[in-house]
Amino acid sequence: MRQAVYEVMAGLQGTREGRVWPAGDIRTSFENAVAEAKLDGLHFHDLRHSFASWFVMRGGSLQALQTILGHQDIKMTLRYAHLAPDHLRSEMTRTERSSQPAAEITQEITHEPVAEVGSLQK
Repeated sequence: MRQAVYEVMAGLQGTREGRVWPAGDIRTSFENAVAEAKLDGLHFHDLRHSFASWFVMRGGSLQALQTILGHQDIKMTLRYAHLAPDHLRSEMTRTERSSQPAAEITQEITHEPVAEVGSLQK
């Protein structure tokens, strides 16, 4: 349970024992909301996949996700953590250098002075 949810629940009046919702009530409420919103094809279990994907895309580790979801095998966890194409693209760009001129990059590697542009022409 996320801290924000815990704080809301802790602030409710009355005793708090057992389940937050009686068994089946949350699923029924979800299914009723989906039907009213006409979101055909959205299932309660899809929320688990969405959580897993967002968890990983926001920097959560697969091992932590495996524990949170209660999976015995990391292969099952991988089936839940779908990464969005934009997320994969942004991860790749994190490994790219800035748009430095090639001579400056070479100088960083070799530590030799960068030749003047005019001195290269003979």
